[in-house]
Amino acid sequence: MDIKTQLQHTPEVKGFFDPRTFTISYVVADPKTKHCAIIDSVVDFNLESGSLTYTGADAMIGYVTDQGYTVQWILETHMHADHLSAAPYLKNKLGGKSAIGEHVNDVLALYSNAFNSGADYDSELAAFDELWKDGDTFSIGTIPVTVWYTPGHTPAD
Repeated sequence: MDIKTQLQHTPEVKGFFDPRTFTISYVVADPKTKHCAIIDSVVDFNLESGSLTYTGADAMIGYVTDQGYTVQWILETHMHADHLSAAPYLKNKLGGKSAIGEHVNDVLALYSNAFNSGADYDSELAAFDELWKDGDTFSIGTIPVTVWYTPGHTPAD
């Protein structure tokens, strides 16, 4: 791809830092089409009270709305043991399709064994519209994206 073509596909990227979990969530947008993806969103979980709030997710909603973006994808790079995902909340508020790598099945099997919850985790998988494998491709607007399986942090990255 030549430099002119590359520049036409340069995304706008905005990070949102969650201090409680030290997690950075992202909005990645195609400036040409105004389509975007939200990556690794966080629900605010207060351990002491057991309550959920959506301060971080609401900040992302405000940003997406202010920029005039249309959510095309809500992506998880892996299952998160350190925080809850705001993906269902964001999908309900903004639309878009949700996706994660197919190796999420491996992590759910581990969770099933660790928490003695049985092998029925279809409801967890039903939350995702797409389960991608290494080499799959999709786009954010006109920006081409390739899925890379990169196990390390978890077996499902």
